[in-house]
Amino acid sequence: MNRIIRIILSLLFLLSGQMAWAQDGFDPGMPPEPQAPKLPLTVTCSPTGAGTQSGAGSYVAGTTVTIKTTPKQFYTFSHWTLNGEEYGTALSFQYTTDNTSANFVAVYTKDPTCVVTTTCQPAAAGSASGAGTYAIGSTVSVKTSGNVGYNFSHWTLNGEVYSTSQNLSYTAVEGTKNFVAVYDYDPTFDPTLPAEPSMTVKSRLYLQSEPAGICTFNRTSGTYVNADNYVALNITGINQGYDFLGWYQGDELITSSKSFNFLMTYSDATLTARFVETPPEPEQPFEPGDPSEPESQGGDIQTHMKGDVNMDGVIDVTDAVVVINAYLSDDTSSVSLALADMNNDGVIDITDAVAIINIYLKAE
Repeated sequence: MNRIIRIILSLLFLLSGQMAWAQDGFDPGMPPEPQAPKLPLTVTCSPTGAGTQSGAGSYVAGTTVTIKTTPKQFYTFSHWTLNGEEYGTALSFQYTTDNTSANFVAVYTKDPTCVVTTTCQPAAAGSASGAGTYAIGSTVSVKTSGNVGYNFSHWTLNGEVYSTSQNLSYTAVEGTKNFVAVYDYDPTFDPTLPAEPSMTVKSRLYLQSEPAGICTFNRTSGTYVNADNYVALNITGINQGYDFLGWYQGDELITSSKSFNFLMTYSDATLTARFVETPPEPEQPFEPGDPSEPESQGGDIQTHMKGDVNMDGVIDVTDAVVVINAYLSDDTSSVSLALADMNNDGVIDITDAVAIINIYLKAE
């Protein structure tokens, strides 16, 4: 009995499925419907390399695609064409595909430019920079640097003499501009001679007093100093009962000033501060009515270094300021010509102040 019921139920299930197929129009024996075809869409530019594009691909009809182009330097976008026909002037837009292929071309025009070349004549004389392509109206920096044995003469521009300055600022105009740095051979150059050493030479500077131990100095004896540099020296303390005679190098008197700037030599140097013992003078009885001697404000000019205009024992910026003030006020009578006339031209002016500043800057 159960077997008969199962057979009946199976037949009912099969009949219900056939009825559903008939109602829905589904036929399992029929092949599936074909999918809509994808058609190509290309995006390029003219001339080639004028811009970068996006949006190309294969799409089914009805797809919305963003088409875009981005100009490169020295190119200006003009318009789009679609399959050879002018389409639009927007750099970016949306396009809905149809049942045909699409070929978009971004059309560009080339901007006017200035093409700069830079060379040297002769080629081995040096190097030149600034070559490139520039927008009209931009500033071009053109420079040259010569090699040893050559002297720069002038620039030529497209074959014509242009300038004698090694560094140029040129405003770009349309066209090709050929800059040539012309050099002359240096007849005094001897390639067989070794190049000057570039290393810094240091020497020791020794300081002592005579008699020994009479004074102290502003720097430690025996330290290294760069050769050909000025060193500021100063006696910072003197034992009572001694008078300063001067700074000596060997038996040669350098200066009678306690403070001065010493130009360091390329070999070790020893400087001696010499003193003499001075016995105390007997006290003089005070005589009422005797005029007192005026106190010296600056000392004897002959005991000061050239450049120590304010006679404070040190050459520094304040001395240069004194010279400048005297020059600007048109009254140099208050300034010692012997101390302030650095170039010995008989006139106190700005050039003397510059010379004093140079001495100060070279001093350590």
